[in-house]
Amino acid sequence: MVLVKRSPLSGMIGNIRRDVLRLSGGDISDAGAMLAAIAAGDRSYLSSDLSRAFRRTGIYHLLAISGVHVGSSIFIGFSLMRLLSLPWAGGGNTKSVYMLSVAGGSVSVLVYLMITGLSTSSVRATVFAAVLLAAPFLGREGSLPNNIALSLIVITAFSSLRQPDLSLGLSLAALLGIASSIRKDGGLIGNTIRVSMGAYLFTLPIIVVAFRGIPVFGPNLFSGFVFAAFLIPLAMVGDFLTSIFPAAGKALFILWRALADPLLGILKWAGAAKWIFLPVNTSGYILAAVGSLASIAVWTRIRGCIKWGFILLAFPVVLGGVGNYAQEAFGTTHLSVNFPGFGQSDASLIRSDGGVVLIDAGSPGYDGSTPRIGRFLDRKGISRIDALFLTHPHPDHAGGAAQLLRNYEVARLILPYSRNALRLWSRILGEAPKRTAVTFVEAGDRIAIGNMVFHVLGPEGSIDVNEGDLNRLSMIVALNWGEFSGLFTGDAPWTDVAAAWKSTGDLALLKVPHHGSASGFESFGNERNSRGMPNLFVAVATARRGYSSHLPSRDVVEWFEKKGVPFLITGQGEGVVVKFYPDKGLVIK
Repeated sequence: MVLVKRSPLSGMIGNIRRDVLRLSGGDISDAGAMLAAIAAGDRSYLSSDLSRAFRRTGIYHLLAISGVHVGSSIFIGFSLMRLLSLPWAGGGNTKSVYMLSVAGGSVSVLVYLMITGLSTSSVRATVFAAVLLAAPFLGREGSLPNNIALSLIVITAFSSLRQPDLSLGLSLAALLGIASSIRKDGGLIGNTIRVSMGAYLFTLPIIVVAFRGIPVFGPNLFSGFVFAAFLIPLAMVGDFLTSIFPAAGKALFILWRALADPLLGILKWAGAAKWIFLPVNTSGYILAAVGSLASIAVWTRIRGCIKWGFILLAFPVVLGGVGNYAQEAFGTTHLSVNFPGFGQSDASLIRSDGGVVLIDAGSPGYDGSTPRIGRFLDRKGISRIDALFLTHPHPDHAGGAAQLLRNYEVARLILPYSRNALRLWSRILGEAPKRTAVTFVEAGDRIAIGNMVFHVLGPEGSIDVNEGDLNRLSMIVALNWGEFSGLFTGDAPWTDVAAAWKSTGDLALLKVPHHGSASGFESFGNERNSRGMPNLFVAVATARRGYSSHLPSRDVVEWFEKKGVPFLITGQGEGVVVKFYPDKGLVIK
């Protein structure tokens, strides 16, 4: 890559990439955005709604530069060189013809990779292709399981990332599913269906455990076939035409968008459907994972029998549904409070048998990407929110709300009241659909969601803030669930938090205000040192780990820890999960 970047080839590749992006029209329509992702490896044009539709239908991997794309580009170069070399080779299937064909495929895939950028998934697919094509040169018979094992060794040995990661696991599982499904006497259509079934079955255990849900198989079969057979190969051809005949490349891209538009309409409709993704609870995902492993074992023995395949596809879904029902009917009732690892960005997911509540929605997505709260809820298998509390209009608290209101069923939107509330919340209110009930609350209001009771302790209704002082508007909410009590503070001043805490009594959980800022904390600390103040079990701050961003303040952290209160920081990644069981008490992960 260093040699490429320092050579005249880099300028040519850059020009081709710009032409591909310009001709794909990625900034005009959803079809153009999808074409830019496939033909140029640039997913920044994808809208958050389109990205979510691809994820919920289980086909987002088709937008990543991976095996199907690399295989298509190799096939184009391979076929072209084979066609050109046959006349002088006497039309025979000689080793020289094969070597020239492989050389053509290698050149075409290198050009394609440089156009799209060397992403992790594309390099991984190229490693596998290189291992697969090398066998004849070494005088050895190719074996797909052996090739997969050797590719895994090469990738894990030289990758700068921790391996194997989720993406690599899904790729290898799909390859094993494909290898176990192809039959020599299966025919083109039959093998296409078998390959889709096998890849789906082999990746299902990983999907169930990682995303706590089961995507419906139908969109995978239909969309996978259309992408693999038409859209991806046509995009590859468009790339190569653009580098030689830009006018022909433009014409092909126009045709591509026309073919893709109807498919996108179906995908958007399917992505918004509730039935497209079955969320599973703990018992459900354990049974579904075990069921999918059993289906894989049977599938490998029946060698891809399509008739039995549909039964095997339904088996994990049935078990997942049984597990969901069993846990809800007979499982232990508990409360779960999940603080995702969004860094310096606030979101609190609260769940019990009585419903799903979200306090704040984190930051917006950048460059059109889906906000992290949307991806987080999808991984949890959540499509309905009983109540969305937004503490104040700052983007790190309310930035993801618009996407939630557009793409999820939000029953109630709860906002803090102020004299200029309609102006402050105008953008969010403009996204709220008619089915969402909007409620403005002030101190003293009480809201019940199932068996959870939320008491609004601030701000006062007379508050009138300007754009530069929105933290004073922060809604302070106390949650009571059985013997559990928690306080959620947004970015409220420490003085308001102290008053709310004193009125609630002992707390199991405090969501620390303003990411652990020390502004105004001195007076709070002095008051908390007085006798007779309530106790606290655990404090959680939504911030990055460490002190490089100055939040949380070292003084704040040390004050809580000196009082014997664990101070947890969400950081990046899994975040913090606090669960309360009536029989076991508080459990922290």
